[in-house]
Amino acid sequence: MLQQHFTRLLQFTKDNLLLLSCIIMLVPFLLLCKFIHPYADDYTFAAIANELGFWNAQKELFHRVNGRFVTNMVQSFDILHGQYAFLYNIFPIISIFLQISSIYLLVKEVLEIKKFNINIRFALTLFCIYIVQMSLVSEGLYWWSTTANYQLANIFGTLLLISIIRIIRKKRLIINTCFASILSILLVGTSETTFLLLAVTIGLITLVNSISLKKIHINLLVVTLSFFVAIVIPFVSASSNRINNPSSVLTFLKSIIMSLFQYGMSFIGWSGLIILFIVLLFQEIKHLTNFQKNIIFKANPYLVFYILSLAIITAFFSGFITSGVPLPPRARHTVNFFFILGFSYFLLTLFNNTTIASNLTLNKNLRLILLVIGCSLLLGSNNNINAIKDLGKKRALLYDTAMQERTKIVSKAPFNSRVVLKPLSFKNFPVTICPRDLDRSDIHYVYNYWYSIYWKLDGVTLECD
Repeated sequence: MLQQHFTRLLQFTKDNLLLLSCIIMLVPFLLLCKFIHPYADDYTFAAIANELGFWNAQKELFHRVNGRFVTNMVQSFDILHGQYAFLYNIFPIISIFLQISSIYLLVKEVLEIKKFNINIRFALTLFCIYIVQMSLVSEGLYWWSTTANYQLANIFGTLLLISIIRIIRKKRLIINTCFASILSILLVGTSETTFLLLAVTIGLITLVNSISLKKIHINLLVVTLSFFVAIVIPFVSASSNRINNPSSVLTFLKSIIMSLFQYGMSFIGWSGLIILFIVLLFQEIKHLTNFQKNIIFKANPYLVFYILSLAIITAFFSGFITSGVPLPPRARHTVNFFFILGFSYFLLTLFNNTTIASNLTLNKNLRLILLVIGCSLLLGSNNNINAIKDLGKKRALLYDTAMQERTKIVSKAPFNSRVVLKPLSFKNFPVTICPRDLDRSDIHYVYNYWYSIYWKLDGVTLECD
């Protein structure tokens, strides 16, 4: 009897190894939500909203800070301290859940497979790859400001892609066209990088579709035009201040070269893990969906790769042309997010439209070996190991304690006074949830400054060693 239970357990583990690995990987990241604290721009937006009031703050932020009106509204709710502070620990969980849910809906729409376990396995795998490839998890998952910007843009962008697919399939054309158009407006109000990436993607899809059908697809055209209308917003808001003068031809050419180089390096770093898991997942889905009748997979794979590459390069180009430097990690994360989705789709179209599909058959032993390797790469990734260490070595707990002590000190300090705080040490510096500490001596350093403004202090510094 015991041997039968063990055999069943072993078989269940083998059949669900990828799903179990993804769930196990997500656990430490979810547990770390208990220990996160506000940082940097969180205090900026809350301080402005507290001083001016919600609606006046929207005007101030739109005209003097940035044109991300959706993000500004979300960040104007002060959940940094007081009775609503518990929400700060909950928002990453909600963000993770919504991103996985949006990917799940996209996978379900693309594959047209109704089996929950297949779709959720696919969605969790793509999201776990996203976490593994983050260059700075603290900004990618836990920082309220970046969630309001880029993670929210991931959700909007994924829902937009679902609407575009439904339009191509002629499902509820009016509803999906209106929804996609609204999402294009919301996107420019969350992340210009994501907006630009998807504007290029949707524009090229509309162009290719019109050429192939020899007629203009009115619904896709309406969505494309909504992007053209929305693109005005950054230029009439404070977002225009981020743009240096890009009139030099040399600057333009240099930006193109640097964008191509960054794309090449990113492609090398991002593509390997995606290829491995798409090959494995393709083994499961190729007999569950009719690729030949699925209109989404009739696209030319090389054209798909061209559109994907141009969209990613354009996103990278926006960083170089506007500021002369690469996009910051938090913006690169969202570029990576849509590269994962797009490159996965490219591989599936490639398998379907070439002889690769018929030749790509793995026996059970080889598939199990590759699956073990893939799951080991997820669970043994640097980001996952750091998350486990931050919990196991109690760095997250010590950080939480230290930050609570800071909050007690600054909340009781007299108004307009200067406060000197203890710096975070190696023992209480969890790399997964804390990007950096305040500056030690410069009260005018941007993060020190807004921290002081929020707490109504004259200045905040750290003790010297």
